[in-house]
Amino acid sequence: MKTWTVVIPIYNDEKSLVVLLEEIKKLEFHDGLFLIVDNGSTNKLSLQPDGDKIPGVDLVRTELNLGFGGGIKFGLNKAETEWVGWMPGNLKVHPRELFLLRPIIRSNNFDFIKANRKGRSFLANFKTFGVGLIQSLILRRMMFDTGGTPTFIKKSLLYVLEDAPDDYVFESYVLFKARRFKMRIKRPKVNYGNRIFGHSHWQRGMKAEFNLLINIVRQSKKWK
Repeated sequence: MKTWTVVIPIYNDEKSLVVLLEEIKKLEFHDGLFLIVDNGSTNKLSLQPDGDKIPGVDLVRTELNLGFGGGIKFGLNKAETEWVGWMPGNLKVHPRELFLLRPIIRSNNFDFIKANRKGRSFLANFKTFGVGLIQSLILRRMMFDTGGTPTFIKKSLLYVLEDAPDDYVFESYVLFKARRFKMRIKRPKVNYGNRIFGHSHWQRGMKAEFNLLINIVRQSKKWK
């Protein structure tokens, strides 16, 4: 019986998808389902090779790109397991890292599980800490490493995401709501690496990251 579903949004990243599926095939996750969301890709991603025959892997599509958060919400609404979650499809985090989270899910001692990223560069950690500090001061809650995934939440608590933004600020909003509703939160450390193929669709230079910071600050003030 499947107890958890992890949503993986993909946009125009066929190479990463092929490798991701090959890695999933090497693992034995009899209790979970990988739900790949083709988030409006212009090249119509396919589950290759033999993707339709991979046990525990499903594919759903959106006609248009719904944004990072929008793609995740689209997949979460289709999940039917007790626990639902998400992780990136760019291979920065390997699906084997889910082995670290499964005992936490089974324990039923927590409502919300969000990874803390380790193995990143000093500069990446420094920027993440700075953003987290600003958000923590605005919201008066611990908001560090809001972008860490995999993230899991009990399906029965998904109502807290009803007004979640469709862009990358989605991650911050989810952690804020989990803390606001005093959920039982666990932040296990998860190994992170580098993107193997392609490039980020938004993280291109300091200007893009500054604009994201401004967006985070603006939306955080609204949540408060």
